[in-house]
Amino acid sequence: MSTETPTKEKIASLQALRTFAFLGIFLRHADCRLNWPSLGVSIFFVMSGFLMMYRYYDKKISVTLTDNLKFAINKIKKLYPLHLITMGFMLLLSIIIFLYQGNLAQNILNLIFKIGLNISLTQSWVPKSDLNVSLNGVSWYLSATLFMYFMFPYIKKLIVSTKRTTLLFWGIITLLLQVVLCIPMLYIFGDNSEAYIWFMYQFPIFRLGDFFVGCIMGKIFREKGNFEQDKNNIVLWTVIEFGFAVVSLIILLWPVNIDFVLLKVAKNWTTRYILLAAGWIYLFVIKKGLFTKLCDNKVFVFLGNISAYMFLIHYVIIRYTSNILEYMDISLNVWEKSVVIIGELIVTIALSTLFSRIRIKKE
Repeated sequence: MSTETPTKEKIASLQALRTFAFLGIFLRHADCRLNWPSLGVSIFFVMSGFLMMYRYYDKKISVTLTDNLKFAINKIKKLYPLHLITMGFMLLLSIIIFLYQGNLAQNILNLIFKIGLNISLTQSWVPKSDLNVSLNGVSWYLSATLFMYFMFPYIKKLIVSTKRTTLLFWGIITLLLQVVLCIPMLYIFGDNSEAYIWFMYQFPIFRLGDFFVGCIMGKIFREKGNFEQDKNNIVLWTVIEFGFAVVSLIILLWPVNIDFVLLKVAKNWTTRYILLAAGWIYLFVIKKGLFTKLCDNKVFVFLGNISAYMFLIHYVIIRYTSNILEYMDISLNVWEKSVVIIGELIVTIALSTLFSRIRIKKE
């Protein structure tokens, strides 16, 4: 979830799309019925690949193991301090809970291991749910992103020298390969197992597909180099945007109980959302319909600019709130819960804005 924008041209409308992506994730963690977390994560991953290729398309990048690692660390370092801060708050919450339960001593080694995984950003490589989403659970995203940044110089070198038609073919193959790879995992572990869920949602190599598709899009748009809006087609593009919104809703509501194995694996938590993410990124970049034009406003763009910080902060706010309510034995009705969710969002925005301003002052 890079906070950077392309050097060639700032695509402000994509910041608005970041806001929608974040809200889908936030609402899921806030236990709201209306949410789209998997789509939100794919939008972030695909957009990251898109902007990386768009930004570095004509820049020379050294391709060696050492240089790739330095490149990845340099890209992630802007979010790393906040990652450590939020991890610290979640560690404190875990210690308080263990002390309250009287079992801190039994869990101390496990906590130390979780700290090590989170500090090194290697948690997304562990196929165990209490480890790959430990402490500030959403930081698995940073772990996977670090790997994508490490792979980017290789991907860029490959993509820049490849024709667009060939790349589109490779993009399709990548999506099909994801589906095929899910088959043995489904048969071995079962569709509700933590190993299968990890593989299709958090495993960095699997999620590299999102990033790769985004890189392909970045090359295509960079070579096209034209974001002129055709105002004469606003009605047509508004219909297209509405139609794609309907398609997105249908895919998001795809029935859960499916017996046919190919449909089961096609319904993994990643592949179908890559297609939706790519479609929404395309629509927000060209910004020819009424919906994308209305979304490209100061509020949504501002929230998009701090979405990386909101992503890391919101989970901490929600977890603290839920534990306080549980400790006080407070149950909420629908309206009270809505007020709490709005409050959590406001606090998240406020703290993210504060951190953004502090970081800007330091620079």
